[in-house]
Amino acid sequence: MTPTCSGYLQTVCEYVHLNPARAKLLRPEQSLREYRWRSWPDYLRSPEKRPAWLRVDWVFGEMGIPKDSVAGRRETLVTVAWIAARLQMGSAAHVNTRLYQWRQGRK
Repeated sequence: MTPTCSGYLQTVCEYVHLNPARAKLLRPEQSLREYRWRSWPDYLRSPEKRPAWLRVDWVFGEMGIPKDSVAGRRETLVTVAWIAARLQMGSAAHVNTRLYQWRQGRK
């Protein structure tokens, strides 16, 4: 897989990382970051604290986040938490449309 797979990588990553919320495996007060069986928390760590094999640049780029920085990781967290909250509330049908509109307004 290469960074030129526009959209596909993002779709796969969102599916994998959001699956606990989509499958209702989280308690209502539990964040996606707290779910034990995910690599998601590693994406939010600084480069020196995450596994050497984990590349976040392509995933962040697909999300429209230009840099693996404190601000970029914070924006990633907010975006994914927003989607996960809507999935947990059962409004999954509108998540992709609203996220697309939000991203377009942000740019």
